[in-house]
Amino acid sequence: MQRSAHDANTVTFVLVLSACSGNKNFKFGLQVHGLLVKVDLVLDLLVGTVLLDMYSKCGYWHQAYDVFKELREIRSLITWNSVISGMMLNGKSESAIGLFMMLESNRLKPDSATWNIMINGLLNVGKPDEAFLIFKNKLFENIFKYYNLTFQSKPCFINF
Repeated sequence: MQRSAHDANTVTFVLVLSACSGNKNFKFGLQVHGLLVKVDLVLDLLVGTVLLDMYSKCGYWHQAYDVFKELREIRSLITWNSVISGMMLNGKSESAIGLFMMLESNRLKPDSATWNIMINGLLNVGKPDEAFLIFKNKLFENIFKYYNLTFQSKPCFINF
């Protein structure tokens, strides 16, 4: 790959970085990232997300978060899910919860993957109460959505 770096494209980098993630080969993944920079390939959403995933799966959550910050202008829900999952995977549940809360302030709505990442991640780090709270919030959100309910600005009280 290094001999023909000028022939490498986005797909090549995605495949190689995915392989590094799968077998947790951080050293080679780091070399590939360096080559990415050397050939001046623009960090697009696909390459950035795979790079973020590779760093997370190899246990380097700081680098994963740095890539996430670098993707600021082009983040998608997949990128958010990847960084939240990486934080959970590396035992950084508080950071993951913070990112989960920031998600909606960035005009994105959590999808089923996001909810599963949060609930399973919290259960895996021994926080069943927090996992239940998130599950309960999702359950109520679905009930309101299904029945087309809305919160009223003034609560209704019933006198008995």
